[in-house]
Amino acid sequence: MSDQPFNKSSQRATLRAAIDREISDTPLSSLISASEELSENYRLSRSPDGRIIHNDNHRLAYLASRMPATFEAGSAVLKEISRQLPGIGVHSLLDLGSGPGTMAWAAIEIFPELEALTLIERDAGLISIGRRMGTGTPIESSLWLQMDISRSPELPESDLVVASYSIGELDEKARKSVYLSMLGAARIIGVIIEPGTGRGFGMIKEARSFLIEKGAWIIAPCPH
Repeated sequence: MSDQPFNKSSQRATLRAAIDREISDTPLSSLISASEELSENYRLSRSPDGRIIHNDNHRLAYLASRMPATFEAGSAVLKEISRQLPGIGVHSLLDLGSGPGTMAWAAIEIFPELEALTLIERDAGLISIGRRMGTGTPIESSLWLQMDISRSPELPESDLVVASYSIGELDEKARKSVYLSMLGAARIIGVIIEPGTGRGFGMIKEARSFLIEKGAWIIAPCPH
């Protein structure tokens, strides 16, 4: 991790400032138009390769319209894990489909003992943005890997393995491959986050059933 001082209590303000720097030169009309296109892409998932983000304006629209809410959702989940499993000692994070590092921002706030961050993302543009945004924070020393998570059956082990809003872009076969890879990589706990829609909850139920069959212990939803 970076040895520069970083105030975790101001995490949201630091993230907001980083987002503002990235989008400051983009006209508001362009961001609004790209945000509408992005919402439509998420709703329909029309791209043959599962990609939602196709250009720089989409990336900036993600920062402006979706990253803060995604950060809050991830932060809430990690806080609940910390509450249910106090003192679990999360020293390393592996984020599958990290985007610009959204879950890493949440994780360093919740787990002050975190030392190593490995972020996997297939979009080179989002990686570049994430690296810039993380300057001066512990994210600056993250290991970024440009990879497709659906084609990476063997993943590096980490205490905490996260797939946040990323498996929804995959077909069923690829999703189950990711579930299995997460099970093998998570030393302590794995987390899957999807939208609170019928489809999103269906994927969470699918993951729960699959992982129980493979011998995993579930703390939510519906502990068994």
